[in-house]
Amino acid sequence: MACDIRKYKSMDLGGGDSEMALTAFVGGVKGRSAIQFTIGSTYCAMSEDQLLDLIETIMRRIKHLDGYTATGHEREDINYKA
Repeated sequence: MACDIRKYKSMDLGGGDSEMALTAFVGGVKGRSAIQFTIGSTYCAMSEDQLLDLIETIMRRIKHLDGYTATGHEREDINYKA
């Protein structure tokens, strides 16, 4: 089973009118709280562990911590490790 839980319109950055939908679903290993992100017809399904890491990463970005700013240097290893 799956259920849309939120929809976001994209910021207007030169004519983009995309929308992103978040869909709750259950499935796979550690998939009890999984979410699928959908933009147009493309989607990315993430496990509970990935979502917790994403939340932590976004919070670091919001707090402007070193390595998470738009004008800083890209971190050496940005790949998520389970």
